[in-house]
Amino acid sequence: MNLLLLFLDFLWMKFSISLGKQIKFGWPSLGTMNLLLKNFLQDCWEVSPLLIKGSANNFDDKSSIFSSLRNSLGCRMNANALAMFLGQLVSCPPIASDELDIFSFLKEVDNSLGSPMTYENDIRVVKTPKFTSESIQHAVKEEIHFFKHFMDSELVEKFSFVKSQEALQDGYTIALRGMAFRIVEVAAIASGLSNLFGQPSVGANIYLTPPSSQGLAKHFDDHCVFVCQLFGQKRWRISPRQVAFLPRLYEPLCGLPSSKYEDDGCMDVLLREGDILYIPRGYPHEAHTIGDSKEHDNKSSSEFSMHLTLGIEVEPPFEWEGFTHIALHLWNQKYKKYSAYPIDHGMQNQRSMLVNMLHITLRLIADKNVVLKKACMVAALPFSSNTNCYGEHILLLRQKTTFDYIIETIDNSSSFSETLLYITTTVHEGNENSLQWMRWLRHLCQEEEEKEAFDKPLELLKEFLLLNSNHIKEVAKEFTEMKSEFCGSVFFEDVCDEYKMLLQKYKKTRKQYMNGMLSLHTCFL
Repeated sequence: MNLLLLFLDFLWMKFSISLGKQIKFGWPSLGTMNLLLKNFLQDCWEVSPLLIKGSANNFDDKSSIFSSLRNSLGCRMNANALAMFLGQLVSCPPIASDELDIFSFLKEVDNSLGSPMTYENDIRVVKTPKFTSESIQHAVKEEIHFFKHFMDSELVEKFSFVKSQEALQDGYTIALRGMAFRIVEVAAIASGLSNLFGQPSVGANIYLTPPSSQGLAKHFDDHCVFVCQLFGQKRWRISPRQVAFLPRLYEPLCGLPSSKYEDDGCMDVLLREGDILYIPRGYPHEAHTIGDSKEHDNKSSSEFSMHLTLGIEVEPPFEWEGFTHIALHLWNQKYKKYSAYPIDHGMQNQRSMLVNMLHITLRLIADKNVVLKKACMVAALPFSSNTNCYGEHILLLRQKTTFDYIIETIDNSSSFSETLLYITTTVHEGNENSLQWMRWLRHLCQEEEEKEAFDKPLELLKEFLLLNSNHIKEVAKEFTEMKSEFCGSVFFEDVCDEYKMLLQKYKKTRKQYMNGMLSLHTCFL
């Protein structure tokens, strides 16, 4: 089943109108798309890799998004044209994940807009050498960077791109980041996928690799990827993932797990033009192009490989942990609004501290429970349509079942002593960075003073310890009562609307940024 191909064809139908393209009829219906996505979510999403074969014919269809993208990139396969193309690209300054004020961001980066690309942020030129008889004993392949003196994200001057031909001839891969901000066809695919999976945005990188070469060393990502082979061929090797391992976005990645039986359960895949490979986050993988051998088509024996990688980045507010933080916040706001008793400032302050303590408890539970790290799919396309499809009700019911499981886990697994130890240690070390995960909570509907508390959570925790250090037993009782109250009265349906509103805020900012960078590149290309 050409699952993702149908997704992308559907997206092309939806977004190509804005690109001025002519559309053919006969595309999959929304109901069919929902069914396909449902099957994908059940069987593969964040669980196991998937290879979609046999989609090369799509390149012959001029109304296909892949065909349009290939045509726009086809001329770049020539080394001279590539060098010229790279020299015309400008830097796309990174925007903070929780930045929702595009004008504030533009004011900060105003002086750098239109600047040449920076190394690491916009482009990498890298290769991974093959094992030699000496290095194979260590069983670790390390990346080598062509522009070694640009390792500190210095500006990459245009004259450096003349050397891109030399780099390709020497086996280096050119990796271009942020392609959704540079090419309108890539932007269309990325926007479509973000809507399909109910996420704020999708990252997009392009990799150009010469024959018989490997670019990136073996690694795993903190986000799921769809690898779309545009030109040539590439062999991929995907190793098994550790049980219950789902890395969070933006968190430091630990080293690759060593395994005596690493070859057991590996997936070896040869991607040909038009093929798509889905790799969930946390799966170690590496890829290399091939030279003249029997394992590939003769017609592609001397071709470069170019593939587009689409990264579905599940940001903290849109994991199940994030959904549950929103649930806790809404529950507390509703309590303050409808409380039958007046709440004085002291009581309100103490309650806010206990709620924040419960937020921390939730975080500690999520550290050990992979379900809370999974993507919340409440805003994914099948759940957001207005049809009364039975299949959609089943999918939503499963989302509710997941939430009910999380609430039950909080009720049974919350540890006041563990949370108190975390707070005490954090305050003692003065480690504000360990609380950065809370900052996005300031974007939820609340009073201004409550927002400020999430901007500087360490100060609030210091105050909590100062006021409560002499009567911990009473605080523990209050905490347990609040936790039980929350778990017994929170409702899944109440949270969905607030969750979707927050998602739209994120999507609006990302869309503004993407459109601005596309316009900027239109001026240069």
